[in-house]
Amino acid sequence: MSMPKTLIHQRLGWQPGNIMVQALRLEQWGSRLVVVALYRHPPLEKRFELIFTDCRGIQWYVQKSLTEMRRYSDTPLLTHDLGEENHQRTARLATTLAEVILSYGTLTIEVHD
Repeated sequence: MSMPKTLIHQRLGWQPGNIMVQALRLEQWGSRLVVVALYRHPPLEKRFELIFTDCRGIQWYVQKSLTEMRRYSDTPLLTHDLGEENHQRTARLATTLAEVILSYGTLTIEVHD
């Protein structure tokens, strides 16, 4: 039996929409991952950050070469699952450029105007 996915728009109370990932930043020796993204569901457009802290394990799968990656300023989020805090269930974020799977302690979502 599979667990239901935890999705960004559900956590924020938004309608399903287009999410573009603009940056992935590893901080604090890899124990913190910040995902910078833009949500669009016309007329709503919001920039937000997913801040995963107390990361214990991170797997990266890069889909493109460095030369190809330089052509992109952002990439669509194809599928995702925010998992569960306290390392209960891994989060997974897949884009056309890369996929990240991580075990984390806490997740904070900061919405910017």
